[in-house]
Amino acid sequence: MKLYLAPLEGITGYVFRNTVHEQFGRGIDKYFTPFIEPHPHKKCMPSRAVNDIRSEHNRDICVVPQILTNSAEAFAYAEREITPYGYKELNINLGCPSGTVTSKFRGSGLLQDITMLDEFLAAVFETSECDISIKTRIGYSNPDEWPKILEIYKKYPLKELIIHPRVREEFYNGTVHYDAFKYALDNCELPLCYNGDINSKEDLDKITELFDHCRKAPAAVMIGRGMVRNPALIEYISGNRPESRLTAEDLKRFTDALTAGYKELLSGDTPVLHKMKEVWSWLILDIPNHDKLLKKIVKSKKISDYESAVQEVLRSIA
Repeated sequence: MKLYLAPLEGITGYVFRNTVHEQFGRGIDKYFTPFIEPHPHKKCMPSRAVNDIRSEHNRDICVVPQILTNSAEAFAYAEREITPYGYKELNINLGCPSGTVTSKFRGSGLLQDITMLDEFLAAVFETSECDISIKTRIGYSNPDEWPKILEIYKKYPLKELIIHPRVREEFYNGTVHYDAFKYALDNCELPLCYNGDINSKEDLDKITELFDHCRKAPAAVMIGRGMVRNPALIEYISGNRPESRLTAEDLKRFTDALTAGYKELLSGDTPVLHKMKEVWSWLILDIPNHDKLLKKIVKSKKISDYESAVQEVLRSIA
C-alpha cells in the first residue's frame, strides 16, 4: 500500500514538504501541493503557487500539484504553466469544503451539480496530456449522492481516485462514512486511495481491517492532519521507524529546520511566527499540558520569545 502526504492549505508548502522528506521521509510515496487556483483570463498563476512548484524547491521528491477549478480552460492553462517544471501528474481538488470555494461551485461545491461535473471532466480529458487524479468527497449534503458521483468518475481514465468519505457539509466533523469507501472498492475498477482521520498506526489498522472483505484493497492511503500532528507517522507506519513518538530532539530538529526555511522564504518575524504557530497548534496535541504550553507560543511577538516558549515545551518532554 502506498502512503501519501495530503495537501493542507497554508501548511504543506515546499518548506514543510522538504523538511518532512529530509527528516522523516522514508515510506512517503507522494506529496501533494496545496491547491493552485489558475487565472487564465489574467494570464497568470498565483506567484506563491509558482514558487511552491519550482523544480529547485522540489528536488528528489515526488510531488503532485493540485488544481482548484471548475473550468476546463483554466485547467488547461494551469497544465501549460506547470508541466514545463517536469510534472506529469495533476490532481483535481473536488474536496475542499470552504464556503468561499464551494459557493463558486469549486472544490466539493462542484459535487452539487453532477451534470456540470461530468461536462468539466469530459472537457479536461479531451485535451490533457497529463495523468490526472482526483481528490473528492462523497457528496455535497448527503452520502446518498455518492453512487451517482462515482458513476461519473468511472467514465474517465483516472490515475487515481482519492476519497475522503465525508460530504461537504460535514467538513471534518463526525465519523467518516466507511461504507461509502467500501462501496467504491466493490464497484469501481479505478485505483482508490483512502483519506480521513488517520492519526496513528492503530487508526490505519482499524481502517484496513474494515476493508478486509471488500472485492479489492485500497491502493494507497493519504494522511494530512495526522502528519502535521506527527510528521514521523508515515515513517513509523511503513516500518522505517521503531516508534511513533517524537522525542524532544526530533521536535527541535524539525521545528528549527522549519523556522530556518520560513526565514528564507518570508520577510520579518511576524509571517514566520504565524507559520510556526500554526504548525505547533498540531505538533503539540500529544504533549501533556499542551494547552498551557501552546498559549506561550501563541503569545510570542518576536522570534526570541517564540524560541523561549519552544524550549519550555521541549523541556516538558525531555
